[in-house]
Amino acid sequence: LKNYSKNNEYFKSIDSEEKAYWIGFIMADGCVRDTNQTGRLTLEIGIVDINHLKKFRKCIESNAPIRKRKNRDTCTLNISSKEIVNDLITLGCNVNKTVNGYFNPTCLETDMEKRAFLRGYLDGDGYIDKGNKWRIIFTVKSKLLVNTLLEILNGYNIHTKLYDKKSYYRINIERKKDFIELLNLLYADATIYLDRKFQIYILRTQPFQEETLERISAELNGEDLPDMYEHIDNILG
Repeated sequence: LKNYSKNNEYFKSIDSEEKAYWIGFIMADGCVRDTNQTGRLTLEIGIVDINHLKKFRKCIESNAPIRKRKNRDTCTLNISSKEIVNDLITLGCNVNKTVNGYFNPTCLETDMEKRAFLRGYLDGDGYIDKGNKWRIIFTVKSKLLVNTLLEILNGYNIHTKLYDKKSYYRINIERKKDFIELLNLLYADATIYLDRKFQIYILRTQPFQEETLERISAELNGEDLPDMYEHIDNILG
């Protein structure tokens, strides 16, 4: 296998908005594999969000290919690095993190990092109502991670409801005041986010800023999807 470049030290410490965001996103939507010899981090998302994988690839200084999955409207990025995987496991993103994952919020030293972590998780495995309901949902399977998310949200005095769905948990924010306040906390001054979720934030909190919406729409539609296929073997980006 080709050894693609990457910054093996990237997750040694969570000391920036960017790193805190990606930890949140990976906790929600990433997968780590660890063996005696190798380690691999995999991110798979809908092909509509391919630019998000490009953002991560740039942050981690990698030239690994983004591949389209056969018979799925998804694309994947694999980062092979024993060091990165070990650091993620130390942070709580373990091999079975879906059920047993955890994260110690004391790793997030600043307010910006805490908000970035929440935003990363919401972008990865959350929902923002696009209609007329004031509802934000975090979907979580790990009880330990639920407690971490609730601790951070409670620190911002965001009113939450926790639903135990037996196989997973849902943290709901259902009041207009909390809906607007949380979205502003997460996205207002953010420098890294999922473009699609950021557009929903603008639509729900700043409905009269037509120029902003036009700019975001132009950015999101700036690439013609078929042109992103670089090779016939479905390597993207």
